[in-house]
Amino acid sequence: MRDYSAKDFEDVIAFSVSEPGAMGPNDLTFFREDGSYFRLDYNTEKTPWSRIREWFPMLKECCFNGPMRKDPASAETVVIGDDGKSRETRVPKGWKHRYLDYGNHLVIRDFCYSGIMPLLEGYDNAELTFDWAQILTERR
Repeated sequence: MRDYSAKDFEDVIAFSVSEPGAMGPNDLTFFREDGSYFRLDYNTEKTPWSRIREWFPMLKECCFNGPMRKDPASAETVVIGDDGKSRETRVPKGWKHRYLDYGNHLVIRDFCYSGIMPLLEGYDNAELTFDWAQILTERR
């Protein structure tokens, strides 16, 4: 695995994260403006959550705990981690959130959201959970 630094995160326009215990890839996937993407396992000694937060400081303002209260939910939405007493999922100003079910989240910069979301239409949440970055790369 290569070494990462804050420079690798400067042009990130979207990322996904799986909460611990989520039914998903259990990693962080980062998508850059140039269409490239990379994945980091936040459960390793080489790329622990604390180090990734130093490289990508906006994560310090995030909390991932099920859907946001304002997220649209359907009868099929599956929530883990929200006991009603914990802190609610939140992302900082300048970013938008989409809950992908089973503890998986997609976060997109505001200025890119309206261009990215149409590219992901027609895919269900399970497909997006695992393949959203590859889908964007192919459909750009």
